[in-house]
Formats: sequence, structure tokens, C-alpha cells
Amino acid sequence: MPISTPPTGTETSPPASSLSELREQAIFVTGHRGMVGSAVLRALGRLGCKRLLTCSRAELDLTDQASVRRYFAS
Repeated sequence: MPISTPPTGTETSPPASSLSELREQAIFVTGHRGMVGSAVLRALGRLGCKRLLTCSRAELDLTDQASVRRYFAS
């Protein structure tokens, strides 16, 4: 199994067309209070994404399918 090298910081950014499309999308970030989720939220914000959706565990139980459907239907 090959060993991958760690990122060098020279990775390319997404193409401008993809980035402009991403900025217009509503993006639901789960776990936004945790280490990974908060980092994803910050990165998307730095990219200029404006429609970032979050909710707490108290607001939405992701293990309850009916509740999730109602949340996204509203």
C-alpha cells in the first residue's frame, strides 16, 4: 500500500467556475461546533460561501429521519 505524502500547501484552488457555483449553493455543515466541522465552516466562509446552514443537536436530531425530512422541507 503506497504511503501518501502530506499536503504541502501548494495544492491548487478549485476552478473559478466551480468556486462561483459553490458560493451560490446552500451548504449544510453538520458538527459545526466540533473541530472538523468548525474548520470546514471557516474554510467555506473564506471561500466566500454565503449560504452556510448549521443547526445544533437540540434543533435537529440527525438520527431521526422524519425530523430531518421536516427540517429540509421547511
